[in-house]
Amino acid sequence: ERRYMEAHALNRAQKRAESLEAFRKLAADYPGDRMVQMLIGQLATAEGRFDEARAALEKALAIDAATPRVHALLGNVATLQDDSARARPPYQHALERQPPGTASAQAQTNLAFAYVYEGQPHQAPSPLRSYLEAFRKTGGLPGLPEVFIWNAMGRIELQNGRLPQAMTDYEKGFESVPASDASERDKKLWLGRLHHGRGRTLARMGKYDEAWKEAELLRKLIEENGEEGKEFLPAYHYLAGYIKMEAGDDAAALEHLKQSDPTDPFNLMLLGRAYEKAGDKEGARKAYQAAMAIRQLNLDRALAYPIAKKRLAAL
Repeated sequence: ERRYMEAHALNRAQKRAESLEAFRKLAADYPGDRMVQMLIGQLATAEGRFDEARAALEKALAIDAATPRVHALLGNVATLQDDSARARPPYQHALERQPPGTASAQAQTNLAFAYVYEGQPHQAPSPLRSYLEAFRKTGGLPGLPEVFIWNAMGRIELQNGRLPQAMTDYEKGFESVPASDASERDKKLWLGRLHHGRGRTLARMGKYDEAWKEAELLRKLIEENGEEGKEFLPAYHYLAGYIKMEAGDDAAALEHLKQSDPTDPFNLMLLGRAYEKAGDKEGARKAYQAAMAIRQLNLDRALAYPIAKKRLAAL
């Protein structure tokens, strides 16, 4: 028990590699402990040691296959190993084992992302709608309105070309914000994300002037918050670059996207496209490679990775 707590403490102290080694030693002495194997799986995944993670999680599964979490974690490993087809069954197994009356963000959202990776975005909203229903039934989470689920559905619909549905999702999601118990700061953030989603959708509709008005509203919202707002300027440049690219103003798109978030794989993918349009193959190659190198279990990567991979192969 003491060694288990010490290994946990190392992880909390951001000493992940040392924590992993401590859990490996525990596993050698206690090979039948399921939680030790699961923690090795989680830590090895975070360290990019996917084969070790899979082996540990399969040992945990052999000890007890009833827990939903071990299935979801196996799905995560498959996703990060770029094997989304192999990721879907574990997520589905996790959902089958989910206790009634609970919501599984990891299994349901990551199942949706797996469909996006596979090039089946039309299948992705279904698990998100199921998650929305479960989220409502459980009473949600303090300070977090359901808007984040709607925004994910809207973004997938947008990239899938279902533009009216995307707009509906963004606007419907924001309806949950004003009366929620979210902080005033978070309510402003969700308003900014509404302008962002509306701007991208309008741009895809070919309504560039209306889209640009959304970008200006976003920028005004950022500027009104002074120093606190400056951290969100990259989000403005992402939207501005997106709109300019859709409008065919490739030079302006490139300048804006250079100022977007360099840690966001979707922004990097867009930057790669902008470089490619400008005839800068080396710049495009570096941006696509950077987008693919980011290993995060989120929608940004799910949307960006297949495009970046395809465009990189074509260069």
